[in-house]
Amino acid sequence: MKKLIFIALSLAFVLYACDSSNVYKDNKTFSDLVWKKQDKAVFDFTIEKEGKYDIFLDCRYIEDYPYNIMNLNYNIKSENQENNKNLIIAIKDKDGYYIGEQMGNMIDISRKVTKDTLLPAGKYTISIEENVSPKALAFVMEIGVRVNTVEKQE
Repeated sequence: MKKLIFIALSLAFVLYACDSSNVYKDNKTFSDLVWKKQDKAVFDFTIEKEGKYDIFLDCRYIEDYPYNIMNLNYNIKSENQENNKNLIIAIKDKDGYYIGEQMGNMIDISRKVTKDTLLPAGKYTISIEENVSPKALAFVMEIGVRVNTVEKQE
């Protein structure tokens, strides 16, 4: 049974990694399960061809995460412009149950930050800071960014 689960997870990972719409994907791991206030997650990537893109924020956390939300400062910067926004991500539903795909005590959640956004070719930096706790955010394993092409471009 364990072998079957391992094969299924490996296949899912390979299929996900081969997603042709995926232009960039990276995660910052917090090995001690603590996202310290001063630890900004920074992601640098290059867009080779101008087009429309979706940007996702991916997070993996442990079910002991103490808050109902994750409040984040999100910044995307290119050679010509900069955009800041505050993101509020629901971690628990109205009944107190964790949102996301759960495996054991780990929960993965993904939120689309931008949809069908025209990005010119060039270099980009996305930085993310936690804005929930005064010093550190406990029970966070990873925070990541994924950039996908929008399939139907005109």
